[in-house]
Amino acid sequence: MPDSAAKKPSNGASGDPIPAMLYQNIARQIRDGSCVLFLGPAAIAAKQPDGSYKPLTDVCAQKLAKGLGLSSAEENALTQVTSTLRIRNAMSDTMIPAAVQDFYNQMEREAELPPLLEKLADLPFRIIINSSPDDFFARYYAQAVRDHRFDYYNFRKPTPDPLYEFNDDSPPLIYNQFGWYKKPESMVLNYSDQLGYVNKITGAQHDRLPDSLLAAFSVPRFYLFWGLILKTGVFG
Repeated sequence: MPDSAAKKPSNGASGDPIPAMLYQNIARQIRDGSCVLFLGPAAIAAKQPDGSYKPLTDVCAQKLAKGLGLSSAEENALTQVTSTLRIRNAMSDTMIPAAVQDFYNQMEREAELPPLLEKLADLPFRIIINSSPDDFFARYYAQAVRDHRFDYYNFRKPTPDPLYEFNDDSPPLIYNQFGWYKKPESMVLNYSDQLGYVNKITGAQHDRLPDSLLAAFSVPRFYLFWGLILKTGVFG
C-alpha cells in the first residue's frame, strides 16, 4: 500500500522548499524592476477602534449608506450605495462624487493606514496600479522626497497619452485606474459610471487607457496583487 504521506499536499510547513522558492522569485522580480504592484480596495485601509483595519471604500460606503435601509453586505459596497443614492434621488450626480471627495479629504488627515503599506512603498516597483480613488500610497514617496509619477484615468475626459517610459532611470508610476478623488468627475462610483468606463476603455483609441501604459504589460512581468477583494461584479 502506498505511503499516505506522499499524497499529502504541500502546506508550506518548515522544510518545504516551495514557499521559500516562491518568495525568492518574488523578491528577485521586484529587485529587477519587472514586478507590477496592484493595490486592491483592501490595501488602502484605516485602523478601527478595535485595532482592525477596514478598507476605506467600505468605510466611505457605510457613511453614505446611513438611512438607506440596506443590508450589511450592501452598505459595505460603495458601488451599491452610490447607485442606490442615485436611483432614489437621495443625492444628485454631482453631490455623490462631492461626498466621496469630502470623505477622502477627511481621511487624508485622519486615517491611520497599515504599516505594511509604507514598507511596500520602499520596494523598487516601477508600476503601481491603484484601484481606489485615493493618492495615499503616493504620499509615502512624497514624504521620503523620492522621485515618482502619479497619474489617473478620467473616463469622462480622457487625456492624450503621456508617453510613459519604464526604463532603469524612470521614476515609479502610481496610476489610479478608476479616477482620483481630487478630480471628482473622474471617479468610477456607481453602475452607470462602470458602464461608461467600460465603453471608453474598449472604444476609440484616443479614449482608452494610455497605450504607453498598456504596452508595458506586453513585456513578460510578474504581478503582485495586494488587498484584492473578490466580489461579484466587474469592479467589486
